[in-house]
Amino acid sequence: MIETMNAAEIAEMLRLTRQTVTERIVRLPDFPKPWFGRIASHRLWRKEDVLAWVTQSREAMSSDDAR
Repeated sequence: MIETMNAAEIAEMLRLTRQTVTERIVRLPDFPKPWFGRIASHRLWRKEDVLAWVTQSREAMSSDDAR
């Protein structure tokens, strides 16, 4: 079974507002494409993809800090 997340759940996980997620985060070029839905209010992302993106983003930030 595929676990999914909507923008509100992503916002809660990232400790951001849903508005920030929908206006900025999901528009980043490296953010996963929605698994389902074309209309913003009905989009779902695979939880696995979002968690991988978060891990990758944190690793990139920490390697930038190390420089």
